[in-house]
Amino acid sequence: TLRNSSGRSRRAACIEFSVPCRKGDLPQEAPLELVDQDGAPHPVQTRGLVHWSDGSVKWLHVVSCLDIPAADTVGCLLQTSNGQPPSPAQTLRIEHRHNGWAVDTGAAAFTIPEGIFAPFAGVWLDNGQVQCLKTSSCHLLVADRSLLVPHIATMDWEETGPLRATLCITGAFRATDKARFSNRIQFFAGKTSVSIAF
Repeated sequence: TLRNSSGRSRRAACIEFSVPCRKGDLPQEAPLELVDQDGAPHPVQTRGLVHWSDGSVKWLHVVSCLDIPAADTVGCLLQTSNGQPPSPAQTLRIEHRHNGWAVDTGAAAFTIPEGIFAPFAGVWLDNGQVQCLKTSSCHLLVADRSLLVPHIATMDWEETGPLRATLCITGAFRATDKARFSNRIQFFAGKTSVSIAF
């Protein structure tokens, strides 16, 4: 059961949860869908976090998107799909380029440069027609008021699915090797917003 305690409706809200599975109940490639209280199926993005010795899923992580009315609850049931699971209205597209990564959510496009953590070299809306951000920057302010620049060591995709993708970036502020950082940027299909966490 999902509860929206705010006074605002959440359209295509991204939700996530994990569920335990008994041994042999869920094969690794089993097609799944999330069905709401009205019987409507919703697309899901799943990932087996832990597996049993026979290869079946022990803990399953689920990501989905659905509408949640203001000050209301929505009941959902995760089940295997008898046919073709529903496809999302918009899907993520990720492309590696010579100087970094390009991510298109269907509502916005982002470029993430390699080398220096910016985090973005550009952001476009309306299918790439309107550039709303030409550059950005990230610095560490130290006690003497100087700014340290974050240099990237690794960039790895922890998950790349149709609904959500997570890019993990690690590195250090080169003025001191002790000032290391780990960052995750999450992109969502059909959304102009991202989640950035250190």
